[in-house]
Amino acid sequence: MAKGRIGWRAGFVALILVALAFAAQDPLVGVARQVQAGDRHLRAGEYTLARQAYEQAAAALPGRATILLRLGAAQNALEEWDGARESLAQAAARSWTRARALAGLAEAEEDTYRASRLWAEAVRAGWSDPQVLGRYAEHLWRRGEFRQAQPIVSRSLRLAPRDEKARVRAGILLLLDDKPEDAAALVRGVESAFPLTAALSAGDPPGSPDFYLRVGVALLSMGEHRAARALFGRARDLAPDSPVAQTYYAYCLHLDGDDAGAAGLLRDAASRWPAYPLVWYFLGEVERAAGHYAAARAHYATLL
Repeated sequence: MAKGRIGWRAGFVALILVALAFAAQDPLVGVARQVQAGDRHLRAGEYTLARQAYEQAAAALPGRATILLRLGAAQNALEEWDGARESLAQAAARSWTRARALAGLAEAEEDTYRASRLWAEAVRAGWSDPQVLGRYAEHLWRRGEFRQAQPIVSRSLRLAPRDEKARVRAGILLLLDDKPEDAAALVRGVESAFPLTAALSAGDPPGSPDFYLRVGVALLSMGEHRAARALFGRARDLAPDSPVAQTYYAYCLHLDGDDAGAAGLLRDAASRWPAYPLVWYFLGEVERAAGHYAAARAHYATLL
């Protein structure tokens, strides 16, 4: 009886080994491995390796929309716009990948008008896809178009209530709408929003210059310089003689690429409040970014 059981088990193991041997020769298994490798590289920010893996998979299975979608994402990350458009246009021909492919095409489009039309089509096709909505929100966020982002972020949060990025963005939108208590409730417990949570619980009267400054600095530390600039602007309106408000507002202009505007405000601040050290530091940063190293060193030396 024992010998029979051993024989049955040995036969079963042999059958599994044969199946595995056939599977190893299946080209689909090799493609799946290439796609998995590409996904790992994409998550790690290794975009060239990701593109190479997806290209091999696409060559083995031509026209597979899910592979083309991934290939387009890697090409977008590498700013290979022509290749991305070609890959994503093929993926957009399939209904189940259309919305995400259109979002990728919008990201690859250099013409603003065409990009806007592609985004509109992508959002219509992917109104129930939190990934598509999140990417559109990211696009609007980078442009500082917070009012336009509000319904997209709200919809994205309803579809994916545990999405921390959507929660933080919804909280920032509530802040910009002067609803700090609602914002605090929404971002509470989100680790990446700790600076914002701490600033909101500091006790500054909501709507006061100190409140806007403290929360603006918190947003700046989180990389949200456009939202921070909006709050620093409110602080400037309420306290036009505040060196802190003008200096931080100017620095946000610098981060947004407006070095001329930033330098003008910082030089004005330096003439009005020469004892405020941050003015000289930010002036040094602006001069250094412009390649004016001697001027930057002179400003930094003021701090010594």
